Amino acid sequence: MRRLVCRAICIAVALLAGGAPAFAQTNLILTTMSPPGNDFSTEFFGPWAERMNAASKGSLHVDVRDGYAVANYGNVYERVMDDVVQIGWGMQGIIAGRFPLTEIATFPFEADNAEQASVALYRLYKAGAFGAEYKDVKPLVLGTFPMNGVHYAKKPPSVDNFNGLKVRAASKPQAEWIERLGGAPISMPPEDLYQSLQRSTIDATLQGWSTFGPIKLADVTSFHVDAAFGTSTIMHFMSQKKYDALPADARKAIDDNSGEAMSRSWGKFVDALAQKLRTQVLALPNQTEVKLTAEQSRSWREKVAPVADEWTKAHPGGDQLLKQYRAALADVKAGR
Repeated sequence: MRRLVCRAICIAVALLAGGAPAFAQTNLILTTMSPPGNDFSTEFFGPWAERMNAASKGSLHVDVRDGYAVANYGNVYERVMDDVVQIGWGMQGIIAGRFPLTEIATFPFEADNAEQASVALYRLYKAGAFGAEYKDVKPLVLGTFPMNGVHYAKKPPSVDNFNGLKVRAASKPQAEWIERLGGAPISMPPEDLYQSLQRSTIDATLQGWSTFGPIKLADVTSFHVDAAFGTSTIMHFMSQKKYDALPADARKAIDDNSGEAMSRSWGKFVDALAQKLRTQVLALPNQTEVKLTAEQSRSWREKVAPVADEWTKAHPGGDQLLKQYRAALADVKAGR
């Protein structure tokens, strides 16, 4: 017994003398809000966490959590601000009233893809264009989903408009576009889409193809219109308070793997994923995609154009912000 006690004392002394780590590791939970094994988890969130962990040289451990156990799209903002989750992501459009100016990047017929929109959006944020919208959060990535198509549970009577149809909207501008085309906008988080389409609570949704994987929308949609009809903004974020409290080496590991470069990476990732999933879905039986004719496209543009005009009038400095966004997009499209 005396021998065991002595051995335990010797081990403890050795650890105190240099066998223990020289610093405490910072642990952060990152929620993917995606099923385990999904493309979002395996191709973006997992590798991103690994890069942050590696950059910290052991001072930081980002713990990736899949699914909705710790957060969902409806509560992720509160979960991050309450320190239940330290790195979350979500759509500003369903975080009610907090990010109205960020809606500028959702407008239809502006960006061609998510990469362009994501870089332009982050550049506006860095330029201070959104005022105090992000004062409580630390955006690690700002971006968008790929441009929306319209995805119907079944073939609509016409693709000229949404007359008589209930269409899911992810933001206030989207709701106004739907109304301009004669539809009834219905707001809901992404996790409710499957059942809503299945039960005919809604007839269609404005959505990018990249969401078809985690939500399995191919099971409940069959008719798709390629329309480049705006998009939804996203952010991967921490609370500013939590970020500021991190040790300097942990902050550096995060900073080195966030910002404009990661916003561009996000855009490239979801653009590629959208194309992959579009190909997979349209290869399935009973799936149809149509493109708007030139006349239909012109008609849609004319009908929704007043929404942008009204938006700029309703938001102080909105006209200047729209000009800034278009200038940032032009720079990105030109490779600047």
